[in-house]
Amino acid sequence: MSIQNVSVQLKLQAFRTLESFKNLFLGYSLGKRIPLFITLYTVILNIFKPDRVKVFDHWLILNPKDKVMSNEFFIHGIFEEFEISLFSSVLKKGFTVFDIGANVGYYTLLAASKVGELGQVYAFEPEQENFEILNKNITLNGYHNVKLMKYAVSDENGHVEMSLSTDNMGDHRTHKSENAVEGRHSYQVKAVALDSLFEDEATFPDVIKMDIQGFEYFALQGMKELINRTSSLILLSEFWPYGMSVASGEDSPRLFCEILKSSGFKVFQIDESSKSLTEVFDVNKLISSLPGESFTNLACFKNVSENS
Repeated sequence: MSIQNVSVQLKLQAFRTLESFKNLFLGYSLGKRIPLFITLYTVILNIFKPDRVKVFDHWLILNPKDKVMSNEFFIHGIFEEFEISLFSSVLKKGFTVFDIGANVGYYTLLAASKVGELGQVYAFEPEQENFEILNKNITLNGYHNVKLMKYAVSDENGHVEMSLSTDNMGDHRTHKSENAVEGRHSYQVKAVALDSLFEDEATFPDVIKMDIQGFEYFALQGMKELINRTSSLILLSEFWPYGMSVASGEDSPRLFCEILKSSGFKVFQIDESSKSLTEVFDVNKLISSLPGESFTNLACFKNVSENS
């Protein structure tokens, strides 16, 4: 083990120890009565916060600004445990995988290792900082079967707005210009419809993972022809009715599910707590079970058994 790797492991151990003693710093309302304790705790925690973690035999560099997904890795060593295990289980040598909303490459790296040299991974990430870290992670782990695509996936080619979160680097939100996210800095990024991008190519995905903070409806609209040309397909997607309604209209969560079903998918809800799949028969019931900003993840199978 290199000196750098030892340093990362020691920092990670110190970070987890500090997290376990959080109440000592902030408990019993001490943080509210003496705000300096919050500042002190945060400073100390950031000193021991490593810049990368080892996940599935990969080194994963994380965005230093992120306080959500990164902390999950630091504390628990994994993120979305059941979904990532499901994703891993369906990947085979030679597969083509689309990672839409690749972030820094958690799913991309696993896909690259599973599909092998004869497979191909297309990693779509439009946000500049995440894209740069994604690129570093691909290079760091020595993969040559990943194509980095600096695009937002949408229903048409052009540009869309990217609204940035200041502390959750997985919560940057893509939107059309008329649906700006209030209170966030935003800038334009290139957008592409997959039907257009792969119109003249014999590229057919075997697995698609999609997590783009409510913009999934527009992305799905832009890949309907590709899906129809694909004989079998597995799609894992975040389903966030609130975010989808804000990004693409009140009816879009229902329409999203109806498009999936009409395209030949059997749709299942992923339950992280029970580590199980439940088939979705009633779309309205699913939507009503996710009030406010609640979300879930869906596993969708077209001409593929969910037990495969």
